[in-house]
Amino acid sequence: MLNPRMMKPAQSYQVGFEVSIRAPRERVWAALVQETTNWWPKDFFSAENPEGFVIEGQLGGRVYEAWHGGGGVLWGTVVVWSPGYRMTWACEMYPDWTGPGRSFVTFDLEDHGMETMIKVSDSGICISASQAATSLGSGWQRLIGMHFKSYVEAAMWSGPNAAHDSGRLSVHFDMAPNGSGRVPPSRPRM
Repeated sequence: MLNPRMMKPAQSYQVGFEVSIRAPRERVWAALVQETTNWWPKDFFSAENPEGFVIEGQLGGRVYEAWHGGGGVLWGTVVVWSPGYRMTWACEMYPDWTGPGRSFVTFDLEDHGMETMIKVSDSGICISASQAATSLGSGWQRLIGMHFKSYVEAAMWSGPNAAHDSGRLSVHFDMAPNGSGRVPPSRPRM
């Protein structure tokens, strides 16, 4: 039997933001790619008891949730890999996750003095584009702009000689659910 929800026409969405992190680009990249499980919050997993979140750091690498007992969910595949500077995932959007659909998530890192600017963009097409834009926009902002930023900066600025401040957060958020509006030049999902 056909699911009427699956018969809706697909629409595009784009979300993006940037955040400044008080750490060198090399440190930000290492935390992003190699330490993902350490900062990825439990409520961002699809399973009750996840083992971790894995980014295989290479072109064609998998981006996935690992579950205890050997299961998991494939989020996407690394389709652009420029170590230290840029990574793009091509992601499937499953029916339970505003799909079916396809999206691209890009992380661009730039040196800004003693800080690193990380730009995140997510562009896709799915049958629930407005819902996806809202969910993914706030999700990426929370994931990278809060959890990731806090993780990296806490590691950089902890210790007896650390200069703590209020953890300023510089975020620009642009949500364009139907392809209208502008998103940072790099493109691409959660």
